Amino acid sequence: MNATSLAPLPVNSPIAEVEDRELIERFVRGDRLAFEQLVDRHQKRVVRLASRLLGWTDSGEDVTQEVFLAAYRHRGRFRGEASFWTYLATITTNRCRTITRRRWLRERVFGSMLATAPAKAGEASGEARLQTDETAREVRHAVAALPT
Repeated sequence: MNATSLAPLPVNSPIAEVEDRELIERFVRGDRLAFEQLVDRHQKRVVRLASRLLGWTDSGEDVTQEVFLAAYRHRGRFRGEASFWTYLATITTNRCRTITRRRWLRERVFGSMLATAPAKAGEASGEARLQTDETAREVRHAVAALPT
């Protein structure tokens, strides 16, 4: 073997795609080593995509863990009609959309709750407390209704 055969293959090379197919077949059957190799091969791209979608926050690495966990849990759902990268990118995009939606909802709802809250908690009237409780109940209901 020469030094060039030991270098990692670019993820989008035809040889890497063939190796991905072999790894994916093993992974779908439950081979953890194949899964670890797929994670090593695609992890940086998933982190970059998640970070870009979330506005370059620290959440990119957390989302990446969730993406690979979801891919592992639902490995039987991968049909092979698209590349494994496309599958991971779809999971990443959907997860980031969920996070963004929840952030928006939280800012919108809690922002309005803060705007209507009394200056001091001790000064809250019974009516204001009831309104806050009702709003909190509506928020919990709305969040529970969100798709996973």
